[in-house]
Amino acid sequence: MSKISVAIADDNQRMVTAIKQLLETDDEIQVVGSENNGESTLEMIKDKEPDVVLLDIIMPRLDGIGVLEELKQNTTKSA
Repeated sequence: MSKISVAIADDNQRMVTAIKQLLETDDEIQVVGSENNGESTLEMIKDKEPDVVLLDIIMPRLDGIGVLEELKQNTTKSA
């Protein structure tokens, strides 16, 4: 069985570290990356294709809602 891949998007580095440490205690979860702004989060999602994204709502450059909207538009265009 493959691990669940998780990406973390949060501009608070302490929160990212805490979440990452917690998730890494589970052998069935693999943290594949973390980013601190919405624009780089979109690139990480495209590159890593994680199963789950833990997404902060308030981030610089592009907020979490903006990230979701971009993902929805890109999914709709390719369908």
